[in-house]
Amino acid sequence: MRRHGWMIVIGLLVTIAAAGAMRPDPALQRTIDIYARDFAEIHEVRTLQLEKGRQTLVLPMVSPEIVPSTARLVVNKGPELETLSLSFNETVVTYYKQWKHRIGESVTLILKTDDESDSTAAEVLRMVDDDYLYLEADGDEPGFIMVERNDIETPKHWSPPDGSVTEPSLLWEVDTERSGEVTIALSYRTHGIGWAATYEARVDKEQTGRLTGNFVLNNAAGLNLPYQSLSFIAGSVHLALDKRRVDRLNPGAGAAKGDDKTRHGDVRRFHVQTGGTLYDGAVATLPLITSETKISPTMYYVYDATIFDDRITKHVEFPAPTAMPAGVVEVHTFDNGNRLMLGEDAIDDTPPGAPVRLRVTQAFDLTAERVRTLQEGTPTGGTRETWKVTLGNASGEEVTVRVLERLFGDWVVESAAVGTAEIASKKEDARTARFDVRVPERETVTLTYTILYRR
Repeated sequence: MRRHGWMIVIGLLVTIAAAGAMRPDPALQRTIDIYARDFAEIHEVRTLQLEKGRQTLVLPMVSPEIVPSTARLVVNKGPELETLSLSFNETVVTYYKQWKHRIGESVTLILKTDDESDSTAAEVLRMVDDDYLYLEADGDEPGFIMVERNDIETPKHWSPPDGSVTEPSLLWEVDTERSGEVTIALSYRTHGIGWAATYEARVDKEQTGRLTGNFVLNNAAGLNLPYQSLSFIAGSVHLALDKRRVDRLNPGAGAAKGDDKTRHGDVRRFHVQTGGTLYDGAVATLPLITSETKISPTMYYVYDATIFDDRITKHVEFPAPTAMPAGVVEVHTFDNGNRLMLGEDAIDDTPPGAPVRLRVTQAFDLTAERVRTLQEGTPTGGTRETWKVTLGNASGEEVTVRVLERLFGDWVVESAAVGTAEIASKKEDARTARFDVRVPERETVTLTYTILYRR
């Protein structure tokens, strides 16, 4: 689901007014589970009336975006019966579209004329196109009688042909020895219903903060869905046609005791509302983190020239206080009591205790420049490089900048200094060296370091 393009309507779904009165819902009970993969599972209980013998029952109010192969029907109560087929029909019949369903039938047409002799008697309909009906002639002259569709008198009341539908529906063909009422459990998957998680992290200079979150729900399935239970399912369920992908948002290792009420196997179920209607075309927010949750954010600056060019970026990191489904986190701070947005970043599904790492903005008052001043070979066949990084701080406070150097092969930091003072380096991983450089307010400092590639 393109997530940022949605207009967010604050409030519960039940407050969105539908135009006109809704017709009765055929489901006695409906549960909707909405997955993070932009589809939903619909579970319904319905009651139908059976007649004796073979028949086709129409189950209306089915999502036009249904995945027909996922439709499942189980009989809970009623006469013994045999299911012959369960099929989806989305070809909606109007009065003028009905004729194709009547091919092979005997039809009687009333023409738009006051002369009753021009009325066409019962004939067999054989062909239909956009302009004419072709009726088989009954008489001495073989052939067809052609009748223009526009010349047919439109009745005030008409009945759709058998097997046709006036809205997307499931057709259940059954055979039973006796009539009676039957209660069924129906379930199916539908596209067109999805959600995204949005969060707000409020941070301050004292390294404290608060986290809130919402589900943003979008119903583009093409119908209104009253429900008794609504849940959001977080987690990356695998679908048959999925391709293997490299997930660059995967959170780092970490764990803490979380709210196990949402845990359900390898996914998490967030039951957020009981009773309401999911209106077609509605976009709404429902609470994910229902109350402000304390966080302990760490804010720091990073200069990573190989990724962010010659810009210093500000980052915020904190342990997830609870399970956080994939989504977007907005970061705000307060300036003289006024809320100020610092930026936003995307996260993947994050369990409690795992680090939430956010890149929020480019630093306005911090500048950087990286220049290679030496590259030479060594007697043992390696390479030696010296880099000079100049950091400027035009702000009114001292900051520490994490300078990252991306490396390859077998390497070691031979030396590092800020000005004339030596500085320690840290090996972040097999390809990254890190230098923490203090930059006083309104000053410029120079970091110089030499890397030896042994091979």
